[in-house]
Amino acid sequence: MSKQETDNTGESELTVMFPLPPSPTGSASTNGDLLDAFREANIIMAPTQPITFNRSKKPFVEVCRIYKNPRLKLQRELVVYFSSEMDDGEYEEEAADVGGPKKEFCNIVTEATLVCTSPQLLEGDIDHKLPVHNQQLLLQEMFCVVGKAWGHCFLQARQQIPGLAASVKVFLATGCPESACEVATIDDVVDLTVKESITFINSASEEDLEDLNANPKILDLMVQSGVSVATITPATKAQVVYECIAYNVVYKRIKELEQLLSGFNSVSLSDFLRRNPSYIEDVFPTQEEYQLNPQVIMNAIKTF
Repeated sequence: MSKQETDNTGESELTVMFPLPPSPTGSASTNGDLLDAFREANIIMAPTQPITFNRSKKPFVEVCRIYKNPRLKLQRELVVYFSSEMDDGEYEEEAADVGGPKKEFCNIVTEATLVCTSPQLLEGDIDHKLPVHNQQLLLQEMFCVVGKAWGHCFLQARQQIPGLAASVKVFLATGCPESACEVATIDDVVDLTVKESITFINSASEEDLEDLNANPKILDLMVQSGVSVATITPATKAQVVYECIAYNVVYKRIKELEQLLSGFNSVSLSDFLRRNPSYIEDVFPTQEEYQLNPQVIMNAIKTF
């Protein structure tokens, strides 16, 4: 088999690609070699891709500069150089190789996208993070940049992306909004007023339904969510709850999710997860699982 290395200009280079073995049975923890096989098959060892990261600038500004470059070759072996600005100009740090600096770079990039507040890219509680619905960010293709950074950093350094909502994980692995909606929960709803209304519907008794159907706030929520039934009844209550959650968690921000997916699959990582869904949590762990990662613990120790 062969693969093509492409950039945003549409240029491509034909290179060798080793076929992946079929998805094994069992959990990802017992079959981690398949992820390594995927990475080995998709990283081009030569020529390499040099990247310089300026520590003196805001991390997300550097992320945008790097990943908006149409000439960036994501599948080439990454070589990272760190630089800083001093009073007498910019200087390059001595350490530059494909080991430590690369891992540090990927960790900085991923953290910058997850915690960035200017602009705010994600919202919600830990393990329920969703892309912010923002038209300006869409016009700037900011979520494509984020997705590309996530995919690149996982391919190059197996850098995990923690804390996302299950619906986001499933969408990035399948590209299917219906599958993403199936794992969405009330805890993923960011707007507290909307969450309160959905909870009210879900817990309403049969005697409460008449008042519920006359409540302007509930009616507005049903209209905004595009609920497929006109009235809440004992038979339709669960459907109304599901459709309200599905809209607010997935469909309201579907364009943002599609941009994330487009960038993330620049290195074929979504294609891999679609074939091997047992590895989704290896790429997108919970925050607790991520903090127990030996590499993360070592990085935390180094800061002291």
